[in-house]
Amino acid sequence: MVEALRESLASGAFRPGQRIAEKPLATRLGVSRGPIRDALNILAEDGLIELEPHRGAYVPLPTQRDVFDTYTARGPLGALLFRRVATNGSSRLAPAKDALDDIVRHARMRDIPGTGDADIRWQDAVATAADMPRIEKMFFRLSLQLRMFVSLLGLEYAYSVDEIVADNTAIFHALEAQDPDEVTRLWRRKIDNAVTYMVEQLGHLDVNASRRTPESSHWK
Repeated sequence: MVEALRESLASGAFRPGQRIAEKPLATRLGVSRGPIRDALNILAEDGLIELEPHRGAYVPLPTQRDVFDTYTARGPLGALLFRRVATNGSSRLAPAKDALDDIVRHARMRDIPGTGDADIRWQDAVATAADMPRIEKMFFRLSLQLRMFVSLLGLEYAYSVDEIVADNTAIFHALEAQDPDEVTRLWRRKIDNAVTYMVEQLGHLDVNASRRTPESSHWK
């Protein structure tokens, strides 16, 4: 149930400010309110929803600062994970290779949203190969937040589908070659490119906005 709700939030199935009421959600899923309450607490820890006393759970509207902070955190965490894979995890790269092939497939179709989503999933696949569970969990949470931000704000994550393919292919080859310094350099360049592109798109938004007041809408 938690995983299904995570995916719904990350894919933009909820609107910014939308309330997530326990009772309708429990009825829809055929469970009691207790498991729903527990799931919402986990989602709040993931940074995907806000929980407020007497108001309950709702979907926040991300700001430019939220996006920037997420990338700021993902940068060093990703560098640590990718460097670990290049050092001693290159034998576990098969899932990452499959994920890279998926990126290429979406890019060939000029599917910008699909390429962006596949890119984040590829990064998660590489992170899994690091075999550093606690750090992977932090990285995955940031991946979910990033996917949700892109969906809620109507952004194009992909700074260029061709550049994403080129960047990720270069990183993958450096991982296979067990070159941690090159992997770190390429990862940092990729993050810098993504941050620049995303922040430029956010220029038209209210970057000083704080969390919005929840709307009266509920899960439907």
